[in-house]
Amino acid sequence: CLVGSEMCIRDSSLIIAVSVSVFSILIAYPVAYTLSRLKFKGRRIFSKSVLFMYLLPTTVLYIPLYMLVSKMHLTNTIWGLIVIYPTFTLPYVAWILIPHIAAVPKELEEAAKVDGCSRIGTMYKIVFPLALPGIISTTIFTFAMCWGEYMYALVNLTSSQVQTFPLVISGLIYGDMPPWNQLMAGGVLAGIPIIVIYMLASSGLVGGATDGGVKG
Repeated sequence: CLVGSEMCIRDSSLIIAVSVSVFSILIAYPVAYTLSRLKFKGRRIFSKSVLFMYLLPTTVLYIPLYMLVSKMHLTNTIWGLIVIYPTFTLPYVAWILIPHIAAVPKELEEAAKVDGCSRIGTMYKIVFPLALPGIISTTIFTFAMCWGEYMYALVNLTSSQVQTFPLVISGLIYGDMPPWNQLMAGGVLAGIPIIVIYMLASSGLVGGATDGGVKG
């Protein structure tokens, strides 16, 4: 039964996608803020390197990352994927957030500094609310990337107890007669979390543009 299989692996897929998305935002936001706001030697090179890391084909990392996870004794576990996925989500999130942060007027930060706000305070109390639409949309895309990732999961997961949605759906294909009804049902079930998350976050995509701009 497809539904029974999906129910068994739902927790694994959800834990991986949520954990990696939250971790990527927590790490990539300070990086994006630093690259868009601070001036230091090598800033352009570091900024370009973030883009190059994102453009690096994931296929060249299969063996090195598998060896890394194997040495950490995390093969065939969801924690192995939680270690692997940030290698492509962190560069993506950092690169996408740079223009969103750069679009926030610097005058707001300068006014906050005059009022005694620290750099960390302005980063999270002033810039973060104004860049929230970009942060939310980037988080949704990151969640979708992890939720639908197939190759890394195929390489590192073998047990049916920890398989993700793409592996379960692909496992339904056998012989010369694909079970289209079960494949379509699996595709619908796999798309529900993305739709729900977008519906819940849709208000923040618009409302965040005006948050934090007025001192109340």
